[in-house]
Amino acid sequence: MTNYQHRSSISILLIDDDEEDFLITRDIIADFPSGAYTLAWEPDFEKAKVKILQNEHEAYLVDFRLGAESGLDLISYSLERGIMGPFILLTGQGDLQIDEEARRLGAVDYMVKGSINPDQLERSIRYGIQHVLNLNEIKELNQQLERRVMERTRDLARANERLSYSNESLQKEVDERKQAEKALRESQKIYSAIASNFPDGMLCVLDKDLRFLLVDGKAEEPEMRNKQEWIGSYASSMTFIDQKEAFIKNLKKVLKGVPLNMEVTVANGEREYQINAVPLFDDEEKIQNLLIVCKNITERKKAEKEVLRALNQEKELNELKSRFVTTASHEFRTPLSTILSSVSLIGRYISDSDQKEKIDKHVHRIKSSVNNLTYILNDFLSLGKLEEGKTTFNPVSFDLEQMISEVVSQISPTLKEDQDILLSIAEGTFGEIYVDEQMTKNILINLLNNASKYSGERQKIHLGLGRENGLLKITVKDEGIGIPKKDQQHLFDRFFRANNAINIQGTGLGLNIVKKYIELMNGHIEFSSEENKGTEFRVAIPITQPSYD
Repeated sequence: MTNYQHRSSISILLIDDDEEDFLITRDIIADFPSGAYTLAWEPDFEKAKVKILQNEHEAYLVDFRLGAESGLDLISYSLERGIMGPFILLTGQGDLQIDEEARRLGAVDYMVKGSINPDQLERSIRYGIQHVLNLNEIKELNQQLERRVMERTRDLARANERLSYSNESLQKEVDERKQAEKALRESQKIYSAIASNFPDGMLCVLDKDLRFLLVDGKAEEPEMRNKQEWIGSYASSMTFIDQKEAFIKNLKKVLKGVPLNMEVTVANGEREYQINAVPLFDDEEKIQNLLIVCKNITERKKAEKEVLRALNQEKELNELKSRFVTTASHEFRTPLSTILSSVSLIGRYISDSDQKEKIDKHVHRIKSSVNNLTYILNDFLSLGKLEEGKTTFNPVSFDLEQMISEVVSQISPTLKEDQDILLSIAEGTFGEIYVDEQMTKNILINLLNNASKYSGERQKIHLGLGRENGLLKITVKDEGIGIPKKDQQHLFDRFFRANNAINIQGTGLGLNIVKKYIELMNGHIEFSSEENKGTEFRVAIPITQPSYD
């Protein structure tokens, strides 16, 4: 364990694949009252494992989501290899299930990004470091105590063997026994001195029959006012614990080598404790006692409720934002349409100009920009309607060939230089079809727009259509930049952008909206992609039957 007391400053390692989070955390730590902290940053999961095993930092701030990996995996990996931390889990939103899993694995705290302030983070780091120090000191002292007891026991056994030989030997062994008992009492005093200074809770040692051997702690807990009366009593006598039966059941599991991590309420929910219990082994690796650490987390639980309340307020604010975006999208679309039609008319009026080629180039750029902005606004508008539940499945009968022609005409002005859409139509595909026309049209526009956007000039876009087993099948394939393997699992997440698409214009909403449309039509979508070789999306939409009244 790193010796914190001899460090001029406390070194903290932030493990987070988002540089913006690192900058925010650095600014928060810079505002710590003491200032005696330094922050290191590691965004890579595998490199973080190496740095943690080097044990050069006093505390670790671990992001819950590390690309395809989880911060919980990193904490579990470290603790299994003897690195005690402390580890503090960071996440973008509150989740009690994640909190419980983090504490079960051994994290000392759980904090929600965006609601962290310098005092809160500094206190969590400081308490976490002290918590690890206390556990290590207790573990070391317990091992020393067990070794001393074993040594004294062996000494006493040898003394008993020599008892029959002489009275002089008898007196000597009696003296050795007294010395052993004195050493044991001194060890217990040291053990008790550590326990009595444990903050915000108490430490207990129980034997294999679940009887208390030691109860102590610095905090003035109501349950500890008569703590000396606990010595010799059974854990089952703790009537003030609300979940006593589950608590006793879990303690028995600790006797079988299963560590305990649970939360209990006391005095009808008046206070809450985090309970950690581990088995204590003798030199023969047999379980002799249990060590229980009880931490008062009442204030932390109150803070969690405040965080949940804040999250609910944020949710309401997001709903207001969504309604605003919907309204703004409607308002923007009308002037954009006017601009686009006016640009087209300008292009006709100046057809005889000597600068026609240059003018046409700029007119095309204006059209392309207006169309891109229109697509972005349409994405926000579609998302707003989907979230408000205003988008419903409305199948109608329409001419598929005519609709495909409209889609290609709409996409063509936005294509890059020498990009072509190659149609592949299976026999019997065109004709009357009965599905939701607008949703199907939006899916095609979105997939074709993406294929163009993530492909280079002079690359082909392949659009395939077919009917099979009552399904309309759509295939859109490009020859573009492809999707990195590690990003593919998040492809349909809202606002997600792959690492190789950061500098390409887009909202990160298109594929999320496409997936929602397909789900509303009881269809499914799948894809295959290889970086720098292109991407293929395959969509299947059930063709419903029209109803005649």
